[in-house]
Amino acid sequence: MTDGSITIAPFPWARRKKRSFDRIIGCYDPDTRSKKIIRFHRPNPPDLLVLKFVDLDEPAPAPHDIRPELRLPSVDDLKAALAFDREDASLLIHCHAGISRSTAIALAILSQRLGPGKESEAMDELLRIRPEAVPNLHIMRLADAILDRAGRLLGAVLECETPEKTERRTQNREGYFDYYDIR
Repeated sequence: MTDGSITIAPFPWARRKKRSFDRIIGCYDPDTRSKKIIRFHRPNPPDLLVLKFVDLDEPAPAPHDIRPELRLPSVDDLKAALAFDREDASLLIHCHAGISRSTAIALAILSQRLGPGKESEAMDELLRIRPEAVPNLHIMRLADAILDRAGRLLGAVLECETPEKTERRTQNREGYFDYYDIR
């Protein structure tokens, strides 16, 4: 498959369909063990980029913000994802649920492909591909800076924000805080 398409999916789906794509970007938590990352056991696997960062829209409160297992995505992570894209190759982007980290990376890539001034169109395309998208806001801030979009990508995401998406963000943050015993 070499058509420049982008597919966004949760990890279980990605694990089953991984050989259907030319390139794969996997977004994992920093403490994910290698056995839990997509692996290939046959020759000629798709190109794979593994990124490890949490799905938080802002840092955890101090002193937890320096914990390695709560590492936020960095400029280098997003630059690697943007450089990994090839418009003539099919691309699968996945994270745990296929809703936040992966959709944010996809939105940055779509915006890069479409060019400046097309941030709303990139968001429309993202929602066409993955209607349940709730892009990670931290990644959107990074993308705005890297792609020199002056906050327009973050603005496009926030224009589509609904009470349900805001609630999902809140539940996601609380889930991380419960899991890592942050209070």
